[in-house]
Amino acid sequence: MMKYVILVDCNNFFVSCETLFRPELKGKPVVVLSSNDGCAVSRSPEAKELGIKMGEPYFKFRYAFEKRGGVALSSNFSLYGDISRRVMQVLLSFGYPMEIYSVDEAFLEVEEGAVAAAHEIRRRILQWVGIEVSVGVSVTKTLAKLAVETAKKEGVSFLDPKIDRPFLDKVCVEEVWGIGSNITKRLAAHGVMRVGSLLRKPAGWARKNFSLMLERTVMELQGIPAVLLESGIDPIRSVLRSRSFKTSVTRLEELEEAVSGFAAKVALELRRHKLEATVLTVFIETSRFEKKPYFNSMTVTLSPASAMTPTLSRRAKEAMALIFVDGLAYKRAGIHISGCVAASGHQIDLFEKEEPRRIMKVVDAVNERFGRRTLFFLAEGTGKREEHVSQRYTAAWDELLTIHI
Repeated sequence: MMKYVILVDCNNFFVSCETLFRPELKGKPVVVLSSNDGCAVSRSPEAKELGIKMGEPYFKFRYAFEKRGGVALSSNFSLYGDISRRVMQVLLSFGYPMEIYSVDEAFLEVEEGAVAAAHEIRRRILQWVGIEVSVGVSVTKTLAKLAVETAKKEGVSFLDPKIDRPFLDKVCVEEVWGIGSNITKRLAAHGVMRVGSLLRKPAGWARKNFSLMLERTVMELQGIPAVLLESGIDPIRSVLRSRSFKTSVTRLEELEEAVSGFAAKVALELRRHKLEATVLTVFIETSRFEKKPYFNSMTVTLSPASAMTPTLSRRAKEAMALIFVDGLAYKRAGIHISGCVAASGHQIDLFEKEEPRRIMKVVDAVNERFGRRTLFFLAEGTGKREEHVSQRYTAAWDELLTIHI
């Protein structure tokens, strides 16, 4: 029996979560900003019409945006996480094999009646949660990804690799899921700019000249499933967290605070996946436009492996102190952890105390219930700037939406 892939994508997810509880914002230009109100990470259709780009720094468009009635909101991850869980619970209620791809996307596998199922999925999520979604349907995950882009205008879109071949021929390769900017440039060097040119290449050409991954992408574009649904959680191998500073940083203390914040984020990611890291790398760099740009990194081994925020924060600060050069103006810093191993295989240290692990469990539980950074370590800094954060409508009793009748 023929199997179909359905991709459900929440429209402008972070903005949609905000307008769900603030309907007066519907029809207005709205953007949700990244941590520290840095850049746009979600935009309403009206904001997109004003030319606001994804990832554009807030300070660059703030004045003109507000002058035209735009509303900027700080990220409210407690709210977004809760709405995401509700959307995924609705999808699980259909009983289809399912892969949660991201906070606002999920793949499902259906054997028959895929288009009808897509319409019902869209209707049920809107009725039960209040979020509008786009649904792409096809015979492979890669084609479903292309279909969902068309669905953003029509709600539901079915892409048949045979009937819709003229459409596929015109699609730019950079728009295809799994083809990044580097592969796009290399394909262009071979005269391949559109999907049609890629599909006309002889069998085995993609693998011979590029990789097995690109060959699988070509197969998917031809309608041959080559990227299977992943119902389980794929264990992470490494995590990178970094940030470009709006204003150059010159003090070691500020850089230590930044990497401590990154350490807290990667430590939480590890604990959520029941993993621990054995390798930690810290890096800093000045602007590449400096006369003598500076970049340096320091890698340390974690023994025993750890996912404890205090441990990762302390080692990150130690590494930062070793690569910091006084007198330079730094524009970017980051932390990268790798060598991830299962926490269940944790090597016991004779002198290791259990209390820190219990404390981390309490911190995680409180932050999960009441929102990120309800509890945090002082090393992360208290100067996080979020001037436009909305209420935690679904996570705090004292912030429930009030209705006056």
